[in-house]
Amino acid sequence: MREFLERYKIELETIGPIHIGSGETLRKREWILEWADQRAIVIDFDKFFQLLQRKQLLAEYERYVSAVGGDLLRWMKAHEISKKERYEIAKYTLDTKGLNLKNSRIHDMAMTMKDAYGLPYIPGSSLKGALRNAILALMLDRSNYNVSELKEEIRNYRGNSNRFLSRESSRLNQKYLYTKGISEKRADAVNDMMSGIRISDSNPVGLERLTLCQKIDAMPDGRTRDLPLVRECILPQSKFSFDMTIDRTETTITLSFIQEAVSRFLEDYNRLFLQHFPEEKQYKGQVLYLGGGTGFPTKTVLNQVLQNEPDRVRIVSDTLNKIFRNKHNEDIRKGISPRVAKLSDIDGELLQMGACGIDFAMV
Repeated sequence: MREFLERYKIELETIGPIHIGSGETLRKREWILEWADQRAIVIDFDKFFQLLQRKQLLAEYERYVSAVGGDLLRWMKAHEISKKERYEIAKYTLDTKGLNLKNSRIHDMAMTMKDAYGLPYIPGSSLKGALRNAILALMLDRSNYNVSELKEEIRNYRGNSNRFLSRESSRLNQKYLYTKGISEKRADAVNDMMSGIRISDSNPVGLERLTLCQKIDAMPDGRTRDLPLVRECILPQSKFSFDMTIDRTETTITLSFIQEAVSRFLEDYNRLFLQHFPEEKQYKGQVLYLGGGTGFPTKTVLNQVLQNEPDRVRIVSDTLNKIFRNKHNEDIRKGISPRVAKLSDIDGELLQMGACGIDFAMV
């Protein structure tokens, strides 16, 4: 009987659309946007090339692919590939009602993670990464972390900020999480307290739980801006289950600490960032932001580390300017950095990307 193992069931329900990037991108000539039907066709290329062979269009398609300009739907119509035939080569289709692409331009589609059977799911590593960020933030809040040292490093750093943030994240993880009673000389991932928390991959959901989402930036004054970036996303109200095991011989992190970390991170996120966007709902309790496109404040602990510093906004904007080439110069005047919240349109409603409710139960 392994009494040192605590087993829990995690139930997660998406509140907003969620994108768990697979790293795969469909180029604009690899999917079909059926504007009239408000559907996107993700092509089964075996079926597609069989169709091209039957219609003796392989050479024409090769010329099209090597040419510049023109979307695939227009090419298909010009070569008398009917709507019926287009749907017959679909691997699956996606709803596109939320898209507002200027001039009807087609863009690349970022794909979401799928299992061996082609069904969307959430890897345990993605959930564990979001929990790690919240846990680290709570540990920092309870420590005597030297903020002045971090401020000096940011001020004097002249390299790439992405590299700087990665280095700082590693340093904070080493100091607060790589501490399983081992000396600092061996502060590496082998001694990571999070290694004592194991989270399974989730159950898959059906392809009907997928939709196509456009990136939408919301400003503090309520204005929004549609951007030409589209992602395959899991719909709100999708339900996932995970198994979590806490090995008490490998970590001192408890379930109650994890729950407090989730709640505290959300409170900090609302107080330090989201309150500047009056039109956005501030969630309470056990809610975290998961996946891609959720924004800088959900992925780092920089705001939390600097929360008591009067020049926090300037320091964050300076850091972001080094990543995005001085696109955050206005942040200081606006009193918030970054100065956009990340949304997408679902059935005419603008929802925050990646918001998920999470619940833990002992097995």
